[in-house]
Amino acid sequence: MSDFNGILIATDLDGTFVSSRGAIVERNLKAIEWFKAGGGLITFATGRVIWSMSGLVPSYREIVNAPMVLCNGATLYDPGSGKDVYTDLLDEDDTAAALKLIKSRFPAAKRYVYVGEEYTQYEYTDSEGLQRQKGLGWHKVLVECPQNIIDELEQTMRTSMPSKFAYSRSSPVLFELLPPGSTKGRMLKRLKEYYALQGKEITVYAVGDFDNDIDMLRSADVSCCPANALDSVKEICDIQLGHCDNGAIADLIELIEKGKA
Repeated sequence: MSDFNGILIATDLDGTFVSSRGAIVERNLKAIEWFKAGGGLITFATGRVIWSMSGLVPSYREIVNAPMVLCNGATLYDPGSGKDVYTDLLDEDDTAAALKLIKSRFPAAKRYVYVGEEYTQYEYTDSEGLQRQKGLGWHKVLVECPQNIIDELEQTMRTSMPSKFAYSRSSPVLFELLPPGSTKGRMLKRLKEYYALQGKEITVYAVGDFDNDIDMLRSADVSCCPANALDSVKEICDIQLGHCDNGAIADLIELIEKGKA
């Protein structure tokens, strides 16, 4: 049995852990069981909230054995207790102003707010409907818009409200407004601190493929990406793995076992 004690793998979901079609790769599952049996820790670091993540990976509780980074770094969630370990929230007044700005400048964009302990998704249609959600805890805003306007939308928000939010892209058509300072990388550091407080020093291997993974990859001890990652992601990674369709996480575990990662 290989010794994976002190190693934690934090992997993105879409385009990294799951295949390009959103399917779970059996080879990854088998390698993860071997990794955990040798003392390794594995978790997900995703832009998704818990209910949408569990829709993609229903068996997540059997797969991970460490707190998960959700909401693109606004939340650290313990699957064992079903509770958030850390949660950063949006300022509701700033968020309401941002939603109105997006509605006026980009009427084709769909705007969603994730609210409360259940991270319920509300589509923003009017200020009165939004007012009813105040005081419940707003986690993030997801903006879905045509690919040809997302650059302009991002530039508008960064220029108009530069310090009110952290901004992130999780796909070519999805743009997110998060609590200031929120990134997967910052929450990954908190996860290391979480284990350090328990007297456990860990080496973190992060795996991701898209813009919203870059800060996490830079914050990790070892940065990795699947072969299908964006070129901007590949440029900053220590290790390039195989395509997500073929089991990129299994590739990483095999490299660690062989002492090549």
